[in-house]
Amino acid sequence: MKKKIIIAMLTLLFVLPFSSGLSCSQGVSQINKIHSPPVIEEKKQIKCELLDYQKVMKVTNWNEEISKYLIIEAENRNVSVFDEVLPIINVETHSTYDFSLIHCNTNRTYDKGIFQINDVTYPDIVKMLKLEGRKFNNWSRLNPKFNISAGICLISYLKSKGMEGEILYTSYNRGIFGAKNYAKRNGTYSSRYSRDVIKARSEINKVVNN
Repeated sequence: MKKKIIIAMLTLLFVLPFSSGLSCSQGVSQINKIHSPPVIEEKKQIKCELLDYQKVMKVTNWNEEISKYLIIEAENRNVSVFDEVLPIINVETHSTYDFSLIHCNTNRTYDKGIFQINDVTYPDIVKMLKLEGRKFNNWSRLNPKFNISAGICLISYLKSKGMEGEILYTSYNRGIFGAKNYAKRNGTYSSRYSRDVIKARSEINKVVNN
């Protein structure tokens, strides 16, 4: 019964077609319905190793609390911190890792926070997190913990569709349908955005493995 309710309620706009500008999450003109949200195991206690969160702090200059929070969120959703999460954030924020970043798009929507969550996708991400029973003191996209949870939720959703590597990165940037259309036109999922993420991934891993 619960599953039917979730299916009936969810119409998640995890489709982020590309428009001109700096952010990945600009504009939404196509809708992709989620028929079944990613299955998240009951929240488990994850012991953050000192080295792991210190690596995140080294890359981002965030504090210990936020660095640990990101690791826990990524672990709970089986998303790689150093190969997926931080490289995408790096490109989205132009290497600043700034939680207060706001970008105005040509279609007059706004992208906010480190994952540059768009006005249109924001309500649906909130709906999905609430259906999972998540609670935040502040659901603003400028709330660091909410923004982390929202962005990792989106990455996890794309991965649940079998997307990895450049397909994942281009789909995060353009949306599922936008990425498919791009690949159809160009014969590849490799895009400027995906190549930027791969470059950031390489640089991040050099830092954390030093």
